[in-house]
Amino acid sequence: MKARIYLSVAIPAAVLFATILSLQSLASEKVIAVPLALQWSNFAGETYNYDVSTIEENSVRVEVRSKEEGYFVVTNRVEGGMTGLLKLAVHAANEVSRYESNLPAGKERCRLVLKIMDVGSYQQVSIAGDLRPLLKFCNDQPSLHDLLGFISQDLPKKYRLVETGGELLPPAIK
Repeated sequence: MKARIYLSVAIPAAVLFATILSLQSLASEKVIAVPLALQWSNFAGETYNYDVSTIEENSVRVEVRSKEEGYFVVTNRVEGGMTGLLKLAVHAANEVSRYESNLPAGKERCRLVLKIMDVGSYQQVSIAGDLRPLLKFCNDQPSLHDLLGFISQDLPKKYRLVETGGELLPPAIK
């Protein structure tokens, strides 16, 4: 009788131990949200969101979501770790906040929104205007150009914010 009780307890204990080990391995690859989000959209309602997170200090995971095509994830390495990326984001936000577009409405209008979250608050800046002047502005601002390029460097071409030649291309604009 005691042997039966021992065996019936030992099997669930082994299963429980294996479950704990698998949970620990999942916890070791915990994805940490980074307080940074980017969004490209056009005025036809097409929107692409770039959500940024990290697994290690020097690797960054970028999740691209669009209304039409779901989402996919790309992991990149970043020099200087997350601190370097967030410093770059703050510089880019300052550049965007100084820009105001008074251009007349055209066919190719788009908007870039950069959101940097902090404990209990967030800073959100957006830049909107006709495509060509907006892209020229983004290319002329080194930290903004570097940030947009880093966020999308390994994504498929239609999702990239920076083309191979260095010229910014918001994917929502066709």
